[in-house]
Amino acid sequence: MKNAVQRWALSSVAAAALAPVMAPAASAQENPFARDRYQAVTDRPQPAFDPLPLRVGPWFVQPSLGVGALYNDNVFSESTNAVEDVIYTVTPAVEARTNWSRHEAVIGLNGSVNASRQNEPRYNPAAVSNAAELVPFTVYGGAVSGTFQASRTQLEIETGATDFNFEDVRAVEDNNPATPPTVDQDFRDNMESWVRVRASYAVSPDVAFYVEPRLTYINFANPADFSNPANPQFDRDATRIGALLGASFEFQAPFGATCWRSARRATSAPSSRTSGATTTR
Repeated sequence: MKNAVQRWALSSVAAAALAPVMAPAASAQENPFARDRYQAVTDRPQPAFDPLPLRVGPWFVQPSLGVGALYNDNVFSESTNAVEDVIYTVTPAVEARTNWSRHEAVIGLNGSVNASRQNEPRYNPAAVSNAAELVPFTVYGGAVSGTFQASRTQLEIETGATDFNFEDVRAVEDNNPATPPTVDQDFRDNMESWVRVRASYAVSPDVAFYVEPRLTYINFANPADFSNPANPQFDRDATRIGALLGASFEFQAPFGATCWRSARRATSAPSSRTSGATTTR
């Protein structure tokens, strides 16, 4: 009898210890698209420290602002005369949630702005072969996205643009007077703008299927004629159309995954298909 009581007590203690780990967070149960339902205790929301949303009529509005900085002490990867630089990122976001008990709707607005100065690696297929140094370029971009969720359906729309600006570099000396002292890189300047729409449907709190078409425009600032750089005629602007078809799911543990199948077609290249998967822990 004593052993039976001890075994029962030990089982009760083990169950109590595992319950906080295996039980999903209460706030995430309301969202069938959340993939953090089985969180570790340290990753769960902390009501005593989390910021409170703003009450606007039947809506709860939660604004946020993220600011980041990345320091590099040798942005040009030079062995001498190293140049330092700082990359800044700003990410504002707003989420609005209703407090209707039967027909809850969630609207989220997110935005991001980024700027960076980088060096093109030597192993990049588009890198210049006769450059005496790494090609520096600057990147400016931004994106705005919105999400609407009601019951088991979710619609996400995102649009953005990224501008690439390449700088001229010194050419390798070859004792040829006809060789220009610098390698022109202005013909590589371009801007990519895109829009994507993702429609998702949750068949259960752990599994959701989605389809995501994407349209991308690539616009070059300067056309190029590689046979005669002094008279550029070659138009490289392109339109790329792609689509994703996939599923997002989560196991009853701190582990989830997303699988997809994509197809892409561009005006200046043959079509292609890709499959992939990502996991989260």
